[in-house]
Amino acid sequence: MLADQAIRTGAADVVVAGGMESMSNVPHYMPSSRQGLRMGHGEVVDGLIKDGLWDPYSQVRARRGSLEKGLKAS
Repeated sequence: MLADQAIRTGAADVVVAGGMESMSNVPHYMPSSRQGLRMGHGEVVDGLIKDGLWDPYSQVRARRGSLEKGLKAS
């Protein structure tokens, strides 16, 4: 955000920016817990697969979708 702002305001012409993520800290979601879980089983969704590793077009895990399309990791 700061790099974008510096370029847009003219404070800098070129900016080097970076970031990081932590896939091991992604939570599990409990979608029905807002309404309350009274009796029976509740669903727990792995946030890493749902938000990070899911191909929304093929509805499969991203790696499987790329392999089916003939793409390989280098």
